[in-house]
Amino acid sequence: MKYKTPKEGSKLKIGYYLSDGLVEPSQACRSAVIMAKDALEEQGHTVVEFNMGAMQKISEGVLLAYVLICSGGQLKGYTEALGGEKPIEEMLKILQHA
Repeated sequence: MKYKTPKEGSKLKIGYYLSDGLVEPSQACRSAVIMAKDALEEQGHTVVEFNMGAMQKISEGVLLAYVLICSGGQLKGYTEALGGEKPIEEMLKILQHA
């Protein structure tokens, strides 16, 4: 679909999401998105949260990229660099697929 510049004063329909399902945003990022959503709604625009279920394939692609780029046997370089420290939750997802 070709982009069309909206007419001045027209109301827009805008989509947003709070998480891609792979890496959770910080509370500050989540709050900023909600603040922008609220401001747009106050101006009369339609703001719709969409499900990142369609992003599942992209998330799988990101996981595959990590595995292919970093695989030295369970992302050996990454896990060694942690020095025994527990990986963050998002990296645990990646390590499970490595």
